[in-house]
Amino acid sequence: QSLKYVIWYQYDMRCMEVLPCAVREALVTAAGRYGDGRDVGARLQMLRQGEHLSLEAAAAGTKIDAQRLQALENGSQTPDCGELLRLSAYYDVTCDRILKGVSA
Repeated sequence: QSLKYVIWYQYDMRCMEVLPCAVREALVTAAGRYGDGRDVGARLQMLRQGEHLSLEAAAAGTKIDAQRLQALENGSQTPDCGELLRLSAYYDVTCDRILKGVSA
């Protein structure tokens, strides 16, 4: 019999682990299925409206400029890591909930 599959391993310097590249590529592909910034924005808007908050009140509570928060909600921009952490803490949800719409 011939060898059907070859698994290529790559050393990951960030977490000091060896992870099969095929697995890594599958994870990236799966993450891409969760949508784009418009989906994130829609979830942010849903969270804010679910709390019956104005844009200005949410901006003050998260310490994110109101114009920036509006851009995040309409999907024209995506949150950076710091904003994502502040938003998840403010709305008491996981980052996965904001980014992917699922709880971790």
